[in-house]
Amino acid sequence: MRSILDTLISPSQNAFVPGRSIGDNVLLAQELFCGYNQRNLPPRCALKVDLRKAYDTVEWDFLKAALTLFGFPEQFIQWIAECVTTPSYSVCINGAPHGFFRGARGLRQGDPMSPFLFVLVMEVLTLILRQRIEQNGGFSYHWRCEAVQLFQLSFADDLLLFSKAEPNSIQLFKDGLMDFAELSGLQANLQKSHLILSRSAAASRDSLLAILDFQEGHLPLRYLGLPLLASRLSISDCQPILRKIEARIKGWEGVMLSFAGRVQLIKSVLSALQVCRPVNEGGLGIRDIHSLNKGLMSRHLWRIISHDSNSIWVSWIFHYRLQNFGLDDSNSEGYLGMAQVD
Repeated sequence: MRSILDTLISPSQNAFVPGRSIGDNVLLAQELFCGYNQRNLPPRCALKVDLRKAYDTVEWDFLKAALTLFGFPEQFIQWIAECVTTPSYSVCINGAPHGFFRGARGLRQGDPMSPFLFVLVMEVLTLILRQRIEQNGGFSYHWRCEAVQLFQLSFADDLLLFSKAEPNSIQLFKDGLMDFAELSGLQANLQKSHLILSRSAAASRDSLLAILDFQEGHLPLRYLGLPLLASRLSISDCQPILRKIEARIKGWEGVMLSFAGRVQLIKSVLSALQVCRPVNEGGLGIRDIHSLNKGLMSRHLWRIISHDSNSIWVSWIFHYRLQNFGLDDSNSEGYLGMAQVD
């Protein structure tokens, strides 16, 4: 199943599909949110949809229908159904399991097959929304999205929907989500789902929120563990990430580390250049962060130069950022970083 996912899943989904990267979601989402704080740009909006207990609520009949839709053989579907529908569960009370009961829906988290099945389930939502967009002439794409027909970014159950900030498009998204919920069992959690509006769409705020019943969201927005902003990333925006790193490093101060171990740690820090050398050259093989960052930036540049066909981000770049094979937009922080790689 894994080997054929890239032929079944649309480019806007990047979870668990070979050859695709979680970084594409973050890079492209950041590009689309750029300028949300400006009044002189077209009104636009994004929906960050939280699916309530996503893995646990997938209807089994819908899963089998989805596999049939994607052309899997009947025998294969029966094998999948046998794996998904037959397990029994017990409840752990005071450290001991009690009783067994059969499940009625859902995918087991931890099962290596579940992520691939869930990606196929989410692809049905993409098909529903795309069909509605094609049949409804009233949908308006988000600024800088129509050329690549981009209206969503999805990584497993992390879902972003993009459109122009106007009622017809928002109503289409709502209807599509409701159709998907009725079929699959996956429902949007209204308390945790948010509508993020650009500054130029402020006049439509109340009417759009009334259509969705979502909460209003604001930038910076946390997406896949990273902050998304309307402008340049600042040091304060990175503080939550730095605090997590510091918390892990402080673990080295614990009582489980002997005095000799602490001395060795200090020596390692003081000889950082040696530490970052490969093991076969006498170092510890710890990566130099600066060199690693340059390597990752270079990889992104190579994907653009080679026109990576598996990347929705690269496709977007070619349509909206590149002119005469150059990086033309100085407002893109991602480009400024990549352009400085030497």
